[in-house]
Amino acid sequence: MTHTEIVRKTLKKAGKPLTVKQIANLSGLKSTQIRSVISPAWLKPFVNVGSQQYDLAERALKGAKYRYAPTKDELKLGVLQAVDEIEVVLDCGKSGLNVNLIDKSGKRYALKRRQAAKTKPFPHYQGIKPFYSKSKITLGDNIIFTLLDYRQKLFRIELIKQFERNEQAISVSNQKLADFVYDILKYNQQRYEQVFFFYSRVMPFLKQLNTPPDHLEKALAEDARFKVWRYSLEALSKKDKTPPKWGDLDVGMSKYLFESRRHPNVWCWAVIENDQYGRYGFCARCGIPLQWFRVLGWVHPEADPMEYEVDRDEVELDPKFLSIE
Repeated sequence: MTHTEIVRKTLKKAGKPLTVKQIANLSGLKSTQIRSVISPAWLKPFVNVGSQQYDLAERALKGAKYRYAPTKDELKLGVLQAVDEIEVVLDCGKSGLNVNLIDKSGKRYALKRRQAAKTKPFPHYQGIKPFYSKSKITLGDNIIFTLLDYRQKLFRIELIKQFERNEQAISVSNQKLADFVYDILKYNQQRYEQVFFFYSRVMPFLKQLNTPPDHLEKALAEDARFKVWRYSLEALSKKDKTPPKWGDLDVGMSKYLFESRRHPNVWCWAVIENDQYGRYGFCARCGIPLQWFRVLGWVHPEADPMEYEVDRDEVELDPKFLSIE
């Protein structure tokens, strides 16, 4: 048996989440061997459910609900984009198989993943157009995906019209989701990450919420603690600062990131150092010292500045959103 099969068998027999140490005691594997098959979890049949415990994805994620609002382009083309967290949710760790949907009437829809093409300039799932037509979905409406069977990639889908949204309950869930994502990022060395790589850690958390939050880009849009942007090679080659329409969604902590005309179409990482005179920020791309403004955050100077001192009061960070941890 492979290490993955041994870990799967151990968790299945235990019938509950286990820590790496518990898995090692029950399976006979070394901790290093176990960690090699449970991380990164987005490629494996296991998920991190918190408190340093891991569980089978098929057990931990059953019943999890995910809210998504198709964009104007998706509705026009009759597809779902296959990027960011919706790709993690629907692919269930197996990108080669169809996604199976079933609506409240029992009608089934098989979604096939397709690569970007001239008429559809982004990776997408094809096969949901009949549901769009049947449900008379319009821009602003939501689709709730409820996971029924992880291994079969089977989801129940339900349309929620825009006027049916419980905005107060969704707002509460959005805040809880934002707090959870913040806790993930603050332990990331660079304080930002592609959504595709960390969203598998978010999925078990969705089961704890009575009302599914908005998809991540919308849920974090008004939270000052985060910078949310799309990264693409096409954007890096552009001379203007127009953000890319499609690309990998990245999320980072505002206090460690900044945008500059010197490095257009990408958020840069601020290297933060402290000494007895104050706090200093440096651009990770070119090493130039940054300036701190209470409202704007870190700002990249237009010209290479001479060596200068930073006043301690000028770099004092907002205790609620911008405290260095």
